[in-house]
Formats: sequence, structure tokens, C-alpha cells
Amino acid sequence: MNKKKPYPILLWGLIGLLSAVGIFVVTPLLPWRVEDLEPHKRLVQAVFFTVCAFVVWVSFFWRWRRLGAFWISVCTFLLVHVLCIVLYSTLVQPILIWQWSFILFVEFYAASFFIEWFTRRFSRSKPAERDY
Repeated sequence: MNKKKPYPILLWGLIGLLSAVGIFVVTPLLPWRVEDLEPHKRLVQAVFFTVCAFVVWVSFFWRWRRLGAFWISVCTFLLVHVLCIVLYSTLVQPILIWQWSFILFVEFYAASFFIEWFTRRFSRSKPAERDY
């Protein structure tokens, strides 16, 4: 029996397209909601960039999704990321848009190293069974 292969990129593209359409449709219809978020603009940006970083980390290492150590490492790195962002934003200054590109660039390499090392180190499966 021939099984068709799923297309995860197509699914993510469809989700992104629906999200973009939703944003462009809802924003003109509910302008007071956009104005209500204006005082919290930096917080909204921080949440948006953190969610984007989390999606990139998970999609980059998607082949390890069945390993428990993978989810522990991603959640640990996400917790460290959020803690550092909150401390920096509170003690120093709110993070500007141009600073997010630098932060996410550096964090991507740090996350790649940490998540890969942590998952390989603490995975309970035998090395021959792991999908690297």
C-alpha cells in the first residue's frame, strides 16, 4: 500500500498565512485593541520574539520530539531566555527592535549547542537507537 508523505512545511506555511490574514483583518476592525496595547508595546514585542524563537528551536530539532530530554532542554532554555529578558528589561532598559535581531542570532547558536548537548547527554535511549 502506498502512503502519501505529509508535508509539514506546507502546514506551517498555511498556519503562517492564516495568522497573517487574521492580523490584517482584525486590526482594522478592532482599532481600539491596538491602541490599548500601545503602552505595552515593548512587552508585546518581547512575547512575539520569544514565541518566534521557541518555534525556531523546536522546528530545528523536530526529529528529537519523542525524546523526553529534548522537551526538558527546550523548556529549560526558554525559561533562561525569559528570565534574562525580564531582568534586562527591568534593570537596564526595554529591548529595542534592532537589539532583538542580535539577541536571537546569538541565542540561536547558544540554543543549538545547549539543546543538542543536553538531549544527547540525558537521553535514556541507546546511542544506536537515537535519531541524530
